[in-house]
Order: sequence, then C-alpha cells, then structure tokens
Amino acid sequence: MSGNGVPGMLPPPTSRAEVEFRKWAKALAKRELTADQQRLLTLLLTRFSEMADLGTAHGRRAKWIVERWDTTASEDLDLLLSGAAGAAAATFPIKSLKTLTVGPFRGFSAEEILPLDRPVTFVYGPNGSGKSSLCEALEFRMLGFIEEAKAKRIELAEYVRHVPTGAYQAPSLSAIMLDDSEAEVHSNPDAFQFCFIEKNRIDSFARLTATTPAAQAHRIASLFGLEDFGQLVDGFTEVSPRGPHP
Repeated sequence: MSGNGVPGMLPPPTSRAEVEFRKWAKALAKRELTADQQRLLTLLLTRFSEMADLGTAHGRRAKWIVERWDTTASEDLDLLLSGAAGAAAATFPIKSLKTLTVGPFRGFSAEEILPLDRPVTFVYGPNGSGKSSLCEALEFRMLGFIEEAKAKRIELAEYVRHVPTGAYQAPSLSAIMLDDSEAEVHSNPDAFQFCFIEKNRIDSFARLTATTPAAQAHRIASLFGLEDFGQLVDGFTEVSPRGPHP
C-alpha cells in the first residue's frame, strides 16, 4: 500500500527534492534490483517527506529506516511510480501565460485577476504589497507546493492562508497552449520545475568562481532548485571521522 493509501499510487510531491528523488528512483527501477533494494525504495518513496524532515543529526534517518524495515513490504516500483506526478511533456506545453486569479492567498486579502499575457511582466511595489505572494501563487499553481513553506517547516495549508483573516482560495492560472487554445494550468512539477529561479539562487550562482569545486557543484544545484536533493544525497545521515553515530 502506497503513501496515500491507494495501491500503485503516490501522492503529489511536496518539494523539489522529492521530485528529483522520484526521477532517480525511476532510473533505478529499470535495473535489476535485489529484494532489499526494492523494499528500501518502496519505503523511501511512500514516506519521503517523513524521512526527509528528520534531518541528518545523530543518524536519525538510518534509525528511522531500521525501525520501519520489518513492517515494509516491497511494491511494484513501475506501478508505484506510474502514479507519481505527471511526466514532463516532450514539448513544453505552454505558449504563454494569460491570467492569474489569486486571493485570498498569503498577502492577498481578496480576489485579484492579474494579466500575464505580455512578453515581460514587471511587478513592483512596497514591502507587504504582495510581490512575493504573487510569485508563490504561481509556484503553488504550477508545482503544487511552495519551497519556502517546506524550508520553514510550515504546513502548506497554513502557509497559504491570508494571515489576518485566515481565508484561503486556491489560485487559478490560465494559459495559451501550443495549439492557441486557452486552458487552465494544472500542477506538474516535472514539466514546470525549471520555471522558477529565485533571487537567492542567482546571488549564489554569481559567486561560483570564488568557491571550491564542491561548493561550485552546490551553487549550480542552487540555481536550478536542486540543492535540497543534493543535500539529501550527499548528507543522507550525519557521519563522523569514526563512522556513523550509533
């Protein structure tokens, strides 16, 4: 039984790290895997967020795996991964965005309809006017999650609410597709994950040449939003010079 209680189905991913992990798992599933390898992938795929949120200190992730090992049964990985987030289309499906309807959501107290059908859209305003909320509404609509909420360990359902009123309405996004038809945009992190480059990623990338080779790899991962997945793989659990913590 998978993480959402439906055989052969995974719930939508909640972070870019989970998106990348599923891609990596799909590549692994094409190989000849041992029963234990299939079992481990089943556990990590179906309970990824629970594991990732533990952090690396004191071998928490390794202990978490050991504690759940005996109660985890292998699942058909091809079937399990077929129910993951929609795969990216061979051709990017959108010609241009049209309108974003947002509010109440984060800094928006009431519904606003924002045109996005120009080649370039500039958004300006004082602090607290909703610039970040607008970008997060796009991220939420296109990816299905907001990285900042994950980084701050805030439940998405709470993060997206308009704080003063507690009200919330899911944003909607319309776009012009490749065949010139207008359609609603649905979350697809595989297709849209590289549509968002945050300012702090650009700042990190600008310092690329002043760092060590290991840090350079981190900078490149940061630019494309893959830093969480890189950290998960490189520092899966804390290791000391004497080996893993007991």
